[in-house]
This record gives sequence, structure tokens and C-alpha cells, in this order.
Amino acid sequence: MTSMRKQKSKLNFVQSLPSPNSFGEDTLLIHDKVLIKANSHFASWAHQFTAIYPVKAGESLKNLDYFPHHMKKLVQLSHSYNPRLLTLVVAGGGSVGDFGGFIASILKRGVRLVHIPTTWLAALDSSHGGKTALNVSQGKNQIGTFYPADEIYIVHKILHSQPKSRALEACGELAKIALIDQSKLQGKSWVDQLEVTQGTPQQLLSRFLKQAIASKYRVVHKDPYEQIGHRQILNLGHTLGHVLESFMKLPHGIAVAQGIFFALDWSLKLDLLSKENHSRALNLIKNKLCLFPLNNTPKFKNKRPSVQNARAILLQDKKRKGCHEVTFIFLKDFGKPIRKTVLVDQLIEEAYSQGWIG
Repeated sequence: MTSMRKQKSKLNFVQSLPSPNSFGEDTLLIHDKVLIKANSHFASWAHQFTAIYPVKAGESLKNLDYFPHHMKKLVQLSHSYNPRLLTLVVAGGGSVGDFGGFIASILKRGVRLVHIPTTWLAALDSSHGGKTALNVSQGKNQIGTFYPADEIYIVHKILHSQPKSRALEACGELAKIALIDQSKLQGKSWVDQLEVTQGTPQQLLSRFLKQAIASKYRVVHKDPYEQIGHRQILNLGHTLGHVLESFMKLPHGIAVAQGIFFALDWSLKLDLLSKENHSRALNLIKNKLCLFPLNNTPKFKNKRPSVQNARAILLQDKKRKGCHEVTFIFLKDFGKPIRKTVLVDQLIEEAYSQGWIG
């Protein structure tokens, strides 16, 4: 299936939600149930669909143990629809997108998929690139497919209704894509503009969302199925970030930001990153995007994972190579990420040294 699936999604930047009639008669809507109560615009729009499957967002939605239950209900909802005409519209944040995307990739052997990300984080990151996923036990994203959406709608009215905290969570991924962006190598860079633009996290996301998404696609299109390793540079901050996210239940974007702080300090320690560029990166993340390292705060220290906890999570990481190694993303300069194989024990030792695990 993946070899036949097109890799380019049609991006639509719109003010309001598209008409349900535009998707055709055979349409099934999967959405985050919170949106009905939280957003009147979304509620009135969703009620126009005849087949609706509301879900509770979060990592538990992606739990493999509950998947058969969901699948039976979705098959019943869509049983009268023509599989060649069926469109699955998925509206929600990252977990809903992962879940709905996986459903679309296997329902009736693959149906048309439309993503409507309703959080800044999903609009910036998870709805692009075609990755779908379910979790197995404590292992995050252990089952999945590559299934890019046919269309993605970035809806201004929905995103700007989000709480300020959701914008801050997305800034972790914005920092990542800014640090690895290689457009400057072509003589232009939106990152330079980001560094000198004043505004709140929400204002900065709104201003640079389109450029950041384009930057991600430049990486994805070079390695759509992660076969040559180039796409792994999108994992900057994610190795330790996933440990903190899994153990401490930190929001994904906040956890990624902590992983970036760790990667920057380790890159500096190994003389891969100069002090000047290290300071520049910290200035972008702290002063521009309002994200700060948590490793030296008392509250963090009381809840951080132990060495044993960290090792157990790392050994389930998809970036693991062999039994005792992982692929880690360092930074040499803005736009110059470096992939290196490191021992799990080396990573744990450095994380302990920096105070991220105890």
C-alpha cells in the first residue's frame, strides 16, 4: 500500500472549516469529543455530518488493546458506504490524527483521508508527513503506517481559539524545525526573520506556520519512508523527549523542548556546536519562544525518571540500533544537524550528568 500512496498532500490554509458537502456523501468524521463543547463553530459544523465518531484524545486512544473495539464500531458506521468514495475526515490533535490516519490506511484497504488539525502542534507537525501510529503496552508508536492525507486544512478560526498553553506546546516543534531548517543554504531563511520578530508564541506560530511546514516537507520528501536516514533529523530533541513524555506525562512539545536543551548541551560538550551557536540557539528557544529547561527545578527533580526508568523506555525506542545503541541527533550549526550512533549507556550517563534523570 505504501508504495502506491502518493506522498504529497494538498495544503489548504483557510479562515473557517470547509463545507461537509465538499467531501462527498460517503464521509465519516472522527473528531476529538472535547471540540463539541469547547468550540461552537466546530459543534455546528460537525453536526452536519451523518456519520460521526467522537473520541477521547490522548495516548490511551492509540492503545492497541482498545483498537478492535473502535474498529468494529467504525466498520458498522461505514458499512453502507462505497469504499471507493469513502472519505475519512479526522479533526483533532496529534493522538486523534495518528489514530484516524491509521484507521484510514487499513479501513476497506485504504480510503481517502482528510486531516483537520485543531491544535497548533498538530497543525505544525503531526498532520504532515504521513505517519500513523498505535501504541503497544508502554511502547509509543510501535505499530503504524505511512499514509499521507489527501488534503490538510489549516483553519485559522480553530487554531486561534486554542488556549495560550497549546501554542507554547507547539513552540517545541517550531524550535526543532527552525534549528534543522536548511533553507539558508539556498540563500534565504525564514529562521532569520523568526529571530528578530517580536510577538507572543501564538503570534509567532501564526506568522511562521506556513514556512515551518514547508521546511518539514523538504525533509520528508527526501526520505518519505525513512529508508535512507535523512528523515531522522526530525527527531532532534525526541530521544530524551520521549523518555520525559512517557514517564512524566509532559505534553509532547514541552518534552521535545527539554530534549533539545539536552541535545544542545551535549553537542557543545562534544565540541560539535560552538559556544556562539549554542548561545544563539538558546536565545531563540528561551527569549523568542518562551521555553525553558526544567532539569534544575525542584519540582522536576522530584518527578524525573530514574536511570532504570530511562533505560527501559530507551530500549523500546524505534530509533534504537541493535540492542544497546540509538541514533541520536546532534547539532553542529543552524541548519546542520548530525546523525550519530551512540550507546544507550552513553546517553543515560550524559542525561544523568545534566540532571535530566536521577
